[in-house]
Amino acid sequence: MILENEVHVKVPASQAWQLLGEEFGQIAQWAIPITASSLNGPVQVGTTRSCEISGFGPFQASTFTEELVHFDRASQSFRYEARTGLPPLMTHAENHWQVEEAGPESCRVTSRAKLELAWWAWPVTPLLKFQIKRDSKGFMEQLRYRLEEGVPLPATMPQ
Repeated sequence: MILENEVHVKVPASQAWQLLGEEFGQIAQWAIPITASSLNGPVQVGTTRSCEISGFGPFQASTFTEELVHFDRASQSFRYEARTGLPPLMTHAENHWQVEEAGPESCRVTSRAKLELAWWAWPVTPLLKFQIKRDSKGFMEQLRYRLEEGVPLPATMPQ
């Protein structure tokens, strides 16, 4: 299953890259479903991020780890793969992020997630895709709000 999302943000690409790429381990500071996050080293290929989530898409409250498998400051892109904590219905999850300049004070942030399901979960693919896509849109709105407003989206606001 491939899920693509994008958001246009009224900040320079360098500002979006700082938050997403350089501060990769600090996602819990602005992403509502993530209650805690940390890195096991500097932001570079091979570093892992641990996240505790309250729930997102088909993911129940849990802890999972993701490993950076691509990190390119020049192209403002990175990709990570889940290493632990996937729900049993998933066999693989990865996400590729890209920040692109769209003007002097604006940028486009794209996310392309690839999720592989266990064979027995294939019948529920349409429902899972709907749920994850809906929650991903909320996540992108949280990102946009954090970048444009300079503070995290309050959890009480609609996403």
